[in-house]
Amino acid sequence: MDVFDALDAAVRETLRGSVADAAETIATEARNDHPYTDRSRALTESIEALPAVEAPDGRVVGGVAAGAEHASYLEGRAEYAFLQPAADRSEPRIEHDLDARLRAEIAGIS
Repeated sequence: MDVFDALDAAVRETLRGSVADAAETIATEARNDHPYTDRSRALTESIEALPAVEAPDGRVVGGVAAGAEHASYLEGRAEYAFLQPAADRSEPRIEHDLDARLRAEIAGIS
């Protein structure tokens, strides 16, 4: 395996880990801070990170889902939205973590 193959493999593995961690970061943020008063905890407990997978086109994708029956209704209302605001709040930390991981991987290969 040449250095380019090693770099490609390392970057793909780093991206899978970073996407999985980013989804968990957003899910945790959404569970911990949402504007809806969740008396039953059904919404909060339904928020989960989805696994990172490699799409057929080579992109690494992941996500966050809320399975509570009323989750999509709440997310669609600006005053109760919880997933997108959690993603927005988490973005700087996610970008920082990805940058640090990629730099470490690249440094380890060269």
